[in-house]
Amino acid sequence: MTTANRARRLAALRIDAQVPCPVCAEGVKGANLDRHLAKVHGGDGAVAAGTSGSGESYESVDVRVGSYLQLCSGRRRITVHARAAGPFRTTWTGWEQGPRRRSLDLTLDRAELVALQLALWELGHLAPAGGAGR
Repeated sequence: MTTANRARRLAALRIDAQVPCPVCAEGVKGANLDRHLAKVHGGDGAVAAGTSGSGESYESVDVRVGSYLQLCSGRRRITVHARAAGPFRTTWTGWEQGPRRRSLDLTLDRAELVALQLALWELGHLAPAGGAGR
């Protein structure tokens, strides 16, 4: 399933609430997502997956981060950062705000962070605010 299709699925569940645009990560009312994609982005919102393709690995760096998402499994953690998260706080429930961080493992642009959020939602790790299901 593409990121745009995931966003459309979420928009169908949350027609009166904000959902993140899969292209620009702006908060858009669910009922208006398709119109936003066509008008602002000139199409259906097809989004290619973002990968570096260079095979590089990155170490944690010491920076002040904007918004981050920390994925945890046991003692292993990956901190994913974006300078701006879009409407994350109003879109999702089932998460908690963590302390300020100075280190991160991965930096995504806003659209890539939205793609990650939608994939986590599809896997059942995030739930839409307001009780809408998967």
